[in-house]
Amino acid sequence: MASTMTRIEFLNKENFDTWKIQMEALFIKNDAWVYVSGEKKKPEIVSENQASVAVAKIWETEDRKARSDIILSINSSELKEIKGCDTSREVWLKLKEINWSICSSLPTNELVNVHYD
Repeated sequence: MASTMTRIEFLNKENFDTWKIQMEALFIKNDAWVYVSGEKKKPEIVSENQASVAVAKIWETEDRKARSDIILSINSSELKEIKGCDTSREVWLKLKEINWSICSSLPTNELVNVHYD
C-alpha cells in the first residue's frame, strides 16, 4: 500500500483558520482528535494497578504524538507561546486562545467582506 503524505502549511499569524481545519482533519484521520479535543481524558492510575498503569502509558504515548504533530506544524516563532503546555489539549487551547485574540482585534472590515445588493 502506498503511503500518503499530508502537507500542511506552518501556522503563522495569518492562517489560523485554515491551519486549524487541516489539523483537525489530520487528527481525525490518525485517531488522535480524541486527545486534542479533550474527549479522551488521561486515565487515573489506581493504586499502582498494572492495568491502569498500562492504560495511562498508552494515553501518554498517543497524546505526545498528537502534541508533536501540533508542534511540528507551527512556525518556530510561535513556539514560545506554547512553552509549558504539557498535553496536546493544552497546546491546542493555547494556540486557539492566542489566535482568536489576534483575529478579534482586527477591524471588522478585515474579518468579513460581505456585500448585499
